[in-house]
Amino acid sequence: MSTGRLVPALAVVALLVLAGCVGVPLGESDTTTASPSNETPTASPTPSESASVTVDDAVTVENGTLPVNETLTFNRVEAVTGTDVDPWPVRVRDLSEWRGSVQQVGAVPLNRALGFENLSAAYEAAPRTTEQVIHNETPSEEPPAKLPVRNRTADRSSWEFVRNDTLGEMTTRATLDTELDRERAAAAAAGWGNDRLLAFQHATNDSRRGWVWVMRWDNETETDELEDALIEYTDTRGQNSDAAFNYQALDDTTVAVVFGDAEFANAADLRTADGTVSVIVSASDD
Repeated sequence: MSTGRLVPALAVVALLVLAGCVGVPLGESDTTTASPSNETPTASPTPSESASVTVDDAVTVENGTLPVNETLTFNRVEAVTGTDVDPWPVRVRDLSEWRGSVQQVGAVPLNRALGFENLSAAYEAAPRTTEQVIHNETPSEEPPAKLPVRNRTADRSSWEFVRNDTLGEMTTRATLDTELDRERAAAAAAGWGNDRLLAFQHATNDSRRGWVWVMRWDNETETDELEDALIEYTDTRGQNSDAAFNYQALDDTTVAVVFGDAEFANAADLRTADGTVSVIVSASDD
C-alpha cells in the first residue's frame, strides 16, 4: 500500500478507537444521572425497574390525583436543569373550557353526545352575582338593581374615603346569620337587589375605621322584611361588638347601616334623591 493511501486509513482507525473510548456501545445507554460534583451519581432505573417503582406521593389536580415517583422525577429534572426546581402545577381542564382552536369543534359534539347540551350556554350566561347563583337565575333574568352612590367628606372632616365594593346576597345572608337564626337571615336577604359598601379611615389614625353599607331591595314588601331583620341585627350586634351600629331607612326600597368607629357613625349623613344615595361625612367638632 502506498504512503498516500496509508495515511487516510490510519486516520479512520484512530477516530474509531477514540470513539470507542468515550462513547457508549451500540444498543446500550448511559444509566447515570448528572449530579453536582460533590454528590454521588444516581443511577436511573432501567425500563424494567421503572415499571415496578413504588409511587412515593400523588399530585393533587382538579377532579382527581396523578401518581408520581418523587425520586425519579427529581433526578430527571436535576439532570436537565443542573439544579432542583419546583415543578409546574398540574391542572386538569374540562373539555368545555377549550376556546379559540379546532379542538372546540370536537368538544361541542362530545358534550352533546354525553348529554351536556346546555353546557355552552352556562359559560355564555354565567352568573355575575351571588343572588343569581343562589336562585339559579341568569344575568338577564335577575340583573342587579341600579344603585348610584356618591360620597363627600367635608373640608374639615377627620375621615378619608378609602374604597367601595359590593358584598352581594350571600354575604348579606351570612352577616345577618351571625346574630339571627339561619332561616330568618336567608328570608331577609332573599330580596337583594344591589348594595354598596363604602370604607373610610381616620386621617391621622388608620386603626380607626368606619363603613357605610347601602342596600337596595327588589320591592317594598321585601324591604320591610329586611328592615325588621336589620333593626334587630344592628341592636344585637352593637351590644356584642366594640363598634357602633346605626340603621337608616332611606326610601321605600333603600336602607343603610353605618358602623365602625363611634365618631364616624355620628358624622356620616345619608340622603337619597331620584334613586341616588349621597353619603356626606361632616366636619369634626373642634
